[in-house]
Amino acid sequence: MINGELCIKVNGVKHWVRIAGAEHDTTPLIAIHGGPGGHQWILEQTGGKLLEEFATLVYYDQRGCGRSDPPADPGEYSIDILLDDLEEIRKALNVDKFIPLGHSFGGELALEYALKYPGCVEKIILEGPAIGDWDRLAINQIMSFISITDGEVQWKLRNLLQEGAPYTGRNGAAWGLVDEQTTMAFSFFKKGSYEKLVEISTDDAPRVGNEDMKEKIQEVPFSNLTGRIKAIESPVLVMTGLYDGNTGIDMARDVYRNLPNGEIEIFLESGHYIQMEEPEKMAEVVKEFMIK
Repeated sequence: MINGELCIKVNGVKHWVRIAGAEHDTTPLIAIHGGPGGHQWILEQTGGKLLEEFATLVYYDQRGCGRSDPPADPGEYSIDILLDDLEEIRKALNVDKFIPLGHSFGGELALEYALKYPGCVEKIILEGPAIGDWDRLAINQIMSFISITDGEVQWKLRNLLQEGAPYTGRNGAAWGLVDEQTTMAFSFFKKGSYEKLVEISTDDAPRVGNEDMKEKIQEVPFSNLTGRIKAIESPVLVMTGLYDGNTGIDMARDVYRNLPNGEIEIFLESGHYIQMEEPEKMAEVVKEFMIK
């Protein structure tokens, strides 16, 4: 591998890819971002820089996300398509085995990839993983907002739990009820994290959000991922922030408890973005896991 940016066209879609740390010649870490509809920018600007100091790290933005092109058909989003995109990128990079590094929704994709292509995975690293249970995620997010609000806003949030609409719509309403300060407390633990996010959110930062992708992915019923991962034989590192209001420490725990060869690391000063709040510790934990 050679460091630099690439454009890899797979399944008719041009994907943005960047390789860093190729000089270390390690089993590549392939970072899988969250969302659905996120991108790699935060990891690139924060914890990823430390990982690049000792590991070969491959960043890529999923179809329709960040610096990658959208599919011609706005409906061409599914777990299977995203897994196939990743598999074709692996082949294009001429990599036999790699270590998926999945954040949030990317953690779900990493686990699904390992189930579908077990021979291509050496180890797996997860950061605040999701599990494809969108109702549970929505309830968790509403409850997290309730825990950090009071007064009329908290009352309105509690009422959302009593409505008859699908939970996946109610958590969207919850985000609309809270202010920016509450959103930051939901996502981060350290007070300076918001300022850091503003600092790296320059004009060069890619776009955020893909509603077509989010809608299609969230239509998929829960497929008992936590039960199915009992078949994963590869070593898995689960990392979770104690103050993660998004996917929550409970999801990370439930992933860990169902893995036959897993370990868990709880970061005591992080929310959903360990890569941003405790990057040095994250790099140390990842490095130790890679050399085991």
